[in-house]
Amino acid sequence: MRSDRIALWDNVKASLILLVVIGHFADVYSSGVYKSAFLFIYSFHMPLFFFVAGLFAKQEKDWAQRQALAYLALYVLLKSIFFAEKRLLGMSASFVLLKESGLPWFMFSMACFSLLGWLLRRVPLKHLLPICLLTACFAGYDQSVKDYLVLSRNIVYFPFFLLGSRMGKERLLRLREKRGLRWAALGVLLLWAFLCLYCRTQLYPLRPLFTGRNPYGDMSYGALRRLLCYGIATLVGLSLILVTPERRFRLSVLGQRTLQIYFWHYIVLFVLMYGKLHTYLCRTPAGKIAWLLLAVALCLALAWRPFGFPARTIMDTARGTGTEKS
Repeated sequence: MRSDRIALWDNVKASLILLVVIGHFADVYSSGVYKSAFLFIYSFHMPLFFFVAGLFAKQEKDWAQRQALAYLALYVLLKSIFFAEKRLLGMSASFVLLKESGLPWFMFSMACFSLLGWLLRRVPLKHLLPICLLTACFAGYDQSVKDYLVLSRNIVYFPFFLLGSRMGKERLLRLREKRGLRWAALGVLLLWAFLCLYCRTQLYPLRPLFTGRNPYGDMSYGALRRLLCYGIATLVGLSLILVTPERRFRLSVLGQRTLQIYFWHYIVLFVLMYGKLHTYLCRTPAGKIAWLLLAVALCLALAWRPFGFPARTIMDTARGTGTEKS
């Protein structure tokens, strides 16, 4: 076990990658309680992922360039694998290098954010953050801002990476020392879970905004709804950080291997969907639970060290290290 890793952040990332995989499994059969699961997970999981990535970002040119090149390599590689997988399964597929709506978008965004974080390092947060938020709020009115250059998601999620890169881990650790605040955070998580379950009809119109890739279209008060989504993501994400245990568990290893799990999980899920396993399982309540448990099992399996190739290998090579950093 690596002694220089911080268990808290490994645990946070472990929770997030589990939610990513469960969220994609839940989205395959978007009905009933699966809709609630989607709302709860997508409301904060990617914003918090980018925030944590920002916490560990370095304000160094060499680091930013290496990070960006590694993520761009993973972006192209994962796009190529998906393209080949669809063709091998006899499905129609197209390859558009600079346009992405599927899983590789995260790699492209991380490449962009690594460079932007360094390029904008001297701009005061009090000026830069309002500009980023206003841009995100008004970009939704432009129907062309969507998947080309992953533009919509880049605009929507960059404020979270920016906040993480400027905040510093020490402030969050000081917040965790306040026991009353941690109980309040638990209450926030339970309340949001309750609302997603019992008020999903009223909340489900926010689904397109939670994905980060959709313009407002005919949605009324789009900018205000975007701000509401930002508020939910911030409050729920911070609450998860506050309630996450600081001790190391067996599952903490998932937080060390998030990238390899992310890289491989949808490749496997796509095969399962092609075989229509989800339609068979999701006919009964027990089958729906089994489908989500399969998501957890897949996450655990992909944390096995051999699955670190090629994602972890590429990142380690770019960073000049032998192991993945937080």
